[in-house]
Amino acid sequence: MVTRTVVVVDEEPRAQAFIAYMLEKDGFEPSTFGSTSAARSSLLAARERPCLAVVDVGPHGTQGLEFARWLLAENPLTGIVFTTTGTMPDLSVKGLPTSRVQVLQKPFLAEEFRRRVDSLLLRAPERAHAQASGESRDDIGA
Repeated sequence: MVTRTVVVVDEEPRAQAFIAYMLEKDGFEPSTFGSTSAARSSLLAARERPCLAVVDVGPHGTQGLEFARWLLAENPLTGIVFTTTGTMPDLSVKGLPTSRVQVLQKPFLAEEFRRRVDSLLLRAPERAHAQASGESRDDIGA
């Protein structure tokens, strides 16, 4: 059975609530956190593997990018939606897989968020097939 768990990491409680509300409306089970360290600790303790993570990228962006790398190392099928109010770091030099990452500039519309989530989750079976058949990864910069 496919997990419907989504990790939401944003230091802004209103942003957490808005994203969680949208996800719940679509049948997901969001877990919200104010930091990547809290999210990682919770995931390790629960041994939970989410299907998706929505991660706010702050002004420096390093914690969100490191958290995404860790999640993808744990489960390459995890989708990542980065949200940001600033300029997003260049993912092409960060080694993140293009098929597993989306970026949304804040503020965003609910419909655009849903399109990004759907796009990531629809690509997961393709990724699983590629890994099972030994095809090469689609990492940016690899």
